[in-house]
Amino acid sequence: MKFWDILKMNGNIFMNRINEKKILVIGDVMLDHYQYGSCERISPEAPVPIVDLFKEEYLLGGAANVANNLVSLGVNVILCGIVGIDNTGNILGSLLDKKKIDNLLCTSFNRKTTVKSRIMSGAHQLLRIDSEVRHKISAEEEESIIKNVRSIVHQISLILISDYNKGLLTERLISQIIEIAKLNNILVMVDPKAPPFLKYKGANIIKPNKKEAHLETGVEIVDYDTLDAACKKIQFQSGIDTIIVTLSEDGVGLYENKKLTIVPTKAKKVFDVTGAGDTFLAAFALCIINGQEVKYACEYANFASAVVVGKIGSATTNIHEIDTIISNDKYEFI
Repeated sequence: MKFWDILKMNGNIFMNRINEKKILVIGDVMLDHYQYGSCERISPEAPVPIVDLFKEEYLLGGAANVANNLVSLGVNVILCGIVGIDNTGNILGSLLDKKKIDNLLCTSFNRKTTVKSRIMSGAHQLLRIDSEVRHKISAEEEESIIKNVRSIVHQISLILISDYNKGLLTERLISQIIEIAKLNNILVMVDPKAPPFLKYKGANIIKPNKKEAHLETGVEIVDYDTLDAACKKIQFQSGIDTIIVTLSEDGVGLYENKKLTIVPTKAKKVFDVTGAGDTFLAAFALCIINGQEVKYACEYANFASAVVVGKIGSATTNIHEIDTIISNDKYEFI
């Protein structure tokens, strides 16, 4: 039976009650800055390429890109995070307004808004420049965010913690968010960045990539057995029951009920993997809030990721694009 038919048997993913659901995304928000140009010369000053710029754009990045992906999928979102008092923070705020993403962003005098600038020639990224502060937020900033979360928790069906290790998600803030979620019977899913995963104890689902799983466990993942060993170790060390390890071109490993299942990738052509993890997270969350089983949520999220890696930049997708490739066995990206 085709996956598309299975989803239909399960009530399809996108019931009308989706508009009654709301997801809280809390994490490191960023601004993705793209500069596009042509590269046909080498500098006489140093052996580096010269790029003649002809276009630039700003896109939502990090946790803001997770929120953007959810909105593109028709989900109501509230975004929590922190930005600096600077022009890039203003640009990020304007983009959120344009996308109609509700947010409770805190502003900080002690840090600048994270910006990742990428210089592109055609579909190729030549250089990335990061402008950021990675020290931990202050106790006062922690309290402000906790207060914001408490103020809207009654509206929330699921909390996504999007950790890029930029200083927002301190151990205290994570534990407070998870405690608030438990008191209100809200599921928590974590997209981690750096070990130890014990700081996420109490969450329901964790989604590291292969590198992050290796850093957490010390297990080099090269096959089914080593992936199984890594997942068991993550579960033991973090206390989190459901583990999803994204494996790039090898798909996804789902460890649930002490059993490992491999969900193959759906991508046919890959142009840019930027933001693919955010898309996976958003599409997975969409399924979960609509009652789908975790294994089907992984399948659907894989299809969603397959769409965005066929695009340039921190792209998003929508239900129509995902439905198209699911229902077409011979889908292809241009």
